[in-house]
Amino acid sequence: MRNLLHFAEDGDTSGFFPALAKYCDHEKYRMTFGTLKPMTPALEGFMHERGVETFSAAATGRLSYPLAVIRLIRHLRGESHMVFHAHLFDPSVVGLIAARIAGVPARVLTRHYSNYHTRINRPLHVKLDQLCTTLSHHVIAVSNETAEHLVRVEGAPTAKVTAIHNGIDFERVKVSGPEARKRLRGELDLGNAFTFLIAGRLHPEKGYEHLFEAVRLLKSRGGRASRKS
Repeated sequence: MRNLLHFAEDGDTSGFFPALAKYCDHEKYRMTFGTLKPMTPALEGFMHERGVETFSAAATGRLSYPLAVIRLIRHLRGESHMVFHAHLFDPSVVGLIAARIAGVPARVLTRHYSNYHTRINRPLHVKLDQLCTTLSHHVIAVSNETAEHLVRVEGAPTAKVTAIHNGIDFERVKVSGPEARKRLRGELDLGNAFTFLIAGRLHPEKGYEHLFEAVRLLKSRGGRASRKS
């Protein structure tokens, strides 16, 4: 059995990290979930319910990151047959540096964003992203576009990057019944107004401006078509 440590920020709003604990093959891996900052009680409680050990580097800000590196090195050196899996920007930088110093034999990075630091012109952050790739034995990209950006823009070796799309836990996210649409329209007092649902955060990297413009064009063309008929 191999020891597997997932290392992230402090909490979870998407259900991604709880799903890692829920669907981990516990016959092959003894999973621990660690965080850079103090872990939120809800996430810690969920992990313990699933029999997953937890660890926190207890960083309270970037000035305390060096101490967090030391705490994580001490924790990792007490483990054997270790797979270290880093998530998100700050935990990846801190975690992979610590894992490299501790001599962890298998280091994996999941890249949850694509061109964000390039697009907002953060060259230092881009360099740190490249450092994380260098410190990892393999990188998981959450989309084909992310994998392409890692290779084409950041210079990651093609063989080092694999695109694996995030899964959906259908025990947590269920298909709505036939009356859900009507009920929600009534609750929100939408009437017959044109409405669409966005399942994601309102953030520039999501490209919502293209969606809004496309919807505007489609409605415009639909209106013209109806007038002609």
